[in-house]
Amino acid sequence: MALRLLTSRLVIRDVAASDAEAIAELWADPEVTRFLGGPRDRAKVIESVLEAAADPPRLDSWTVERDGLVVGNCGLLDKEIEGREEIELVYVMALAEQGQGLATEAATAVREHAEQALGY
Repeated sequence: MALRLLTSRLVIRDVAASDAEAIAELWADPEVTRFLGGPRDRAKVIESVLEAAADPPRLDSWTVERDGLVVGNCGLLDKEIEGREEIELVYVMALAEQGQGLATEAATAVREHAEQALGY
């Protein structure tokens, strides 16, 4: 089932192949990822986005759009922490979009989806 969450300013949806470059730009930006372990390899991010677009997993990082433009990436990822399986809510926002509450808005929508639709 395709994911499409709407907030007052954002659309959060499954990634599409056409999002690959924009999402890779976010994850490769040292300033954007400074609290997330630093920048990621662009080619690996593009590969990951293309794989997810071709076969969307149940838990994933989804595209965050504002006014039709990709401004972020937000989602749920399986993580093992101290030997326990957990679900981590992860997000990045373009530097130009930071400071406007968009990450909080996206994260809140994804958290509600996790609770209401996915049973987490």
